[in-house]
Amino acid sequence: MNTTAAQAIEAADWKVLGPALLSFTHDVIARFRWRGLKVTTSPEGRLTIGDKSPDDFIFEAAEKLVHGPRTYRKDMTLEVNLRRTIESDIDNFKKKTRRRPPILDRTRAEAIANPEHPLDTLIDGDETEYPMEKDELVRRQREMLEAFRLIITGEKELLLLLDAYEKEKYKPAEIEDATNIDAARVSELKRKLKQRADKFIMNHPQYADLNPLKEAL
Repeated sequence: MNTTAAQAIEAADWKVLGPALLSFTHDVIARFRWRGLKVTTSPEGRLTIGDKSPDDFIFEAAEKLVHGPRTYRKDMTLEVNLRRTIESDIDNFKKKTRRRPPILDRTRAEAIANPEHPLDTLIDGDETEYPMEKDELVRRQREMLEAFRLIITGEKELLLLLDAYEKEKYKPAEIEDATNIDAARVSELKRKLKQRADKFIMNHPQYADLNPLKEAL
């Protein structure tokens, strides 16, 4: 047992440190695209990934600093030690739980080979073991797209551009053919749509793992 770490944890003012670490852990979780895992938001607005909450990551980080395998650095404060461990653990958790990307992010060659609607043919790497996760991801994809469409209601060109993306039309000439939008304006509209999408995700963190515009933009 690392007694220095244990003493620092026992002596810490957790009324101050706890909320700071919860906020930090939430922000680290929100950086990633959590494809294939259910993302929920607590009443306090913090993200939980699958069955892992910010509190879980904080508790596990403290355990690892006291009992290993993480090394407690005496030249750093307890908070910095915990932050470093939490960030590393979330990154490792992401790598271990990574699923195949949604078909919404597939290549054009894949789309041509399998032209069915991407939401209806969504495949997860662990589909046979987690059929409910697949259904939940499909439901959330549809829910997010419907909510995002409401945000850009009234902006006809952005709605047309989004429709073109769903049909795997990404190049200016393709978009012009599909929407009658002048190809010269496509780049400007892409930037505008991306700004709307980024703002939407920022205001709806429960969809932080979903990004159907990723390949298009």
